[in-house]
Amino acid sequence: MALPAARSVIWLAIAVHASAFAQVPVKPGKWELTSTFKGLPFGDSAKPARTVCISAAELGAVPEKTLISAAPEPAGGGSGAPPKCEYSNIRREGAQSSWTLACEGPKMSGAGNATATSEAVELSETLRLETPFGSRYVQHIVLARRQRDCP
Repeated sequence: MALPAARSVIWLAIAVHASAFAQVPVKPGKWELTSTFKGLPFGDSAKPARTVCISAAELGAVPEKTLISAAPEPAGGGSGAPPKCEYSNIRREGAQSSWTLACEGPKMSGAGNATATSEAVELSETLRLETPFGSRYVQHIVLARRQRDCP
């Protein structure tokens, strides 16, 4: 009887260990985010920077979405309100993740991927932007670097 119980404990330990690696290792704290945009019909592709404190609750189940949403907007254009995006088909393997997304305001759809460590995350999304003049592809690249804990 002791052998099956020991096996159960080992399998449980393996499952807990595997689930820990299934999450993108993003820690709460003060993050510096830079954005690069390619293919926009307005603005420029400069790399504006923004520093924000992000809590564990804000990171939630999809830290990629939180970091993309907190990144600076493109300069010189847009409505000022960020698009509302739904993330789906999220896949994680160690520090790598990928997803698909659909957005409104403006209407966009596409896919993204990220590579993360506890102190930095590189995120990239390629989106098909729908405009009254047709569609175009836009790439949004975000580099997020954790600075320290928030005060």
